[in-house]
Amino acid sequence: MLLAFRQPHAAPLPQDAPAGGDPVIVAAGDIAKCNREEDGLTGYLLDTIPGTILGLGDNAQVAGSLQEFLECYAPNWGRHLDRIKPVPGNHEYLTGGASGYFSYFGDVATPLDPGCRKECGGYYSFNVGTWHIVALNSEIATEAGSPQEQWLRADLAANPTLCTLAYWHRPRWSSGRHLSGGAQGLYQALYDYGADVVLGSRS
Repeated sequence: MLLAFRQPHAAPLPQDAPAGGDPVIVAAGDIAKCNREEDGLTGYLLDTIPGTILGLGDNAQVAGSLQEFLECYAPNWGRHLDRIKPVPGNHEYLTGGASGYFSYFGDVATPLDPGCRKECGGYYSFNVGTWHIVALNSEIATEAGSPQEQWLRADLAANPTLCTLAYWHRPRWSSGRHLSGGAQGLYQALYDYGADVVLGSRS
């Protein structure tokens, strides 16, 4: 799955904007697996699309090990590493504490806890143009009152922007083979604060 969209209104152009245009956000999940060619094909697509890339989890399969990131993810997506904002998925946690994921992405994946490489929070926020973007971790506690949910509410209260997008791996609702219900506490917080877009990738 690869999605791309542009900001719906004019704003001062940040560095991630193409020349003469609005900021662009690209989102994809379930990305790399060494015995498939799709990660290579989407990597080529990214070569032609500017902007910030949201990694929606299960970035490197099967187990999200550092070796899989280096051998499966890096050859096709690694050249875009400076513009990727990832979140982990369930496959990353098949390697203890998602250590492969946090080691590969480093502080980009855990800016609230610099230097953490295992059992990290893995949630954070940033701005793209006039959008406030919130990266959340559906693989740790997400219920009301959890540290992540409390952080999210504080972050949303501190960033009352016109447009808010949140993303994580497990969808709140799904018609796929995985059950619905992921991150209900996070979704409720986003609803309470009037967030505009929520993205997930698990089918």
